[in-house]
Amino acid sequence: MKARVIAGIVLLIVAIILALFIAMAYFNPSFINNAGGSGNATGSSSCPDLQNQVNTLQSQIASLQSQLQNYQSQLQNYQNIVNLQDSQTIVNNYAINEPASQYYGIPFNAQYAGYVIVNVQSSTTTKTQVYIVENTNNAGQIVSQTYSIGSGGVVYFPVLPGQVTVYIGNSDFFNGASQTVTITYVY
Repeated sequence: MKARVIAGIVLLIVAIILALFIAMAYFNPSFINNAGGSGNATGSSSCPDLQNQVNTLQSQIASLQSQLQNYQSQLQNYQNIVNLQDSQTIVNNYAINEPASQYYGIPFNAQYAGYVIVNVQSSTTTKTQVYIVENTNNAGQIVSQTYSIGSGGVVYFPVLPGQVTVYIGNSDFFNGASQTVTITYVY
């Protein structure tokens, strides 16, 4: 809908500019004098002027069409963001080796509100935990609940714009753990 409105506005502007140039050519005294027979009998002095105006208008139309395509592309990008259709892989099958009772943080910057999908798998512990800390642009610091996911699982966290750190933990008091992590930011 917005793309049609933008296209309509751009076409209206092109039509107004075109009408102004036609009016200028029509009411230009040298054009009228040449058309009336005074001056050059062939009227050739007005033809280059008209051709220059046509060339200028065609160039402006091409420029406006390019701008319209750019705006349509931007609009599509924003619609994808609003509809949570874009994503970014922060880490993919990232290997973590943690000592007992330790957490490993993976930071990234969230430009838009959305959510984070954290997928953790471990073959060495059944005491994997996940939580996030957000330092948002407007709401300060937000610390999520800690989720125990055993030897593996997927956790979804809503996020606001700002710095986000995903923490993967090993809550085993005695043994270290090896984990594989994939984090996807959807916005």
